[in-house]
This record gives sequence, structure tokens and C-alpha cells, in this order.
Amino acid sequence: MYQDSGVAVLEVKSKDGRGRTVKNRLDYDVADRHRLTEAGRSFVDELAAAPGIADTLAPVLTTQYRRSTLVDLRAGTRATIDRGLVCTDPHGGTVTLDRVIIETKSDRGTSAIDQWLWRHGARPAKMSKYCTALAVLQPDLPANKWRRTLDRYFR
Repeated sequence: MYQDSGVAVLEVKSKDGRGRTVKNRLDYDVADRHRLTEAGRSFVDELAAAPGIADTLAPVLTTQYRRSTLVDLRAGTRATIDRGLVCTDPHGGTVTLDRVIIETKSDRGTSAIDQWLWRHGARPAKMSKYCTALAVLQPDLPANKWRRTLDRYFR
């Protein structure tokens, strides 16, 4: 749910042929944000091309954060700035990150925002809010891909 606007969406992420993340969204009633409705299940089943797959899903993690977005329409770039990250599992386990996460996006390579960040000492780091939070909350999960991020920011 987007708290500032009160809008909720159901989002399904997948990978395209080039390995890029593709996001498909369905407008969702805020009151239903913690469950899959019939429309939500149909949406998931259709995108996964696997009828009934939505019925096998269960909540694993809730993430909350405040997001700001900067857009450069001329350059075709944008940056999302997330802060106040709190992740909670269904058993009440919680992990927080008291840092700012900036993600830059550009189809044309390095953006002016990337250059500004580099000039100010910020270096790119791979991070998935979902995967790193689960790795902290469930230490038995494999976390090799996220080890550097976990050690630097969550330990």
C-alpha cells in the first residue's frame, strides 16, 4: 500500500529474456491488501501460466518504507529513495534498516544521479529488501549472494 495516496496494488515480479525484472500490477482494494482475493488469485495464476498456483502461496514477509521518486524526463532516468525500512515476518520477527536506499534506473546506462552519487562516495551495492530481510530473520536460508550487504548493513 502506498500510504501517502492510500493506493494498494498486487504486484507480480518475473524475469524477461534478458534477465531484467518485469513488474505486473493489479489495482487492489486497500482492505484486501493482506489477502489474495479471487481477482488476485486469477491475476497470479494467469501471469504464472499455472492455474491454481496462487492457492499454494502464503504470506512470508511484510515490508514497509517511505519512498520518494525523482524523475528526469529529458534524460529518461529516475531514482527511488526508500527510508525507514521495516520488515516483519508472520511470526512477528522484525528487522529494520536505519539507512537510505537509493535505486537508480536508466535504459541508457549511467545517469547524472549515478555520477552525483559516485562523486559523493556512494558506490553501487546489490540489494533486495526482501531477500536480505529474510536472510536476517531466517538465518538457515542460504544468503551467499547477499553476504556483503548483510555484513555491511544488517550486522
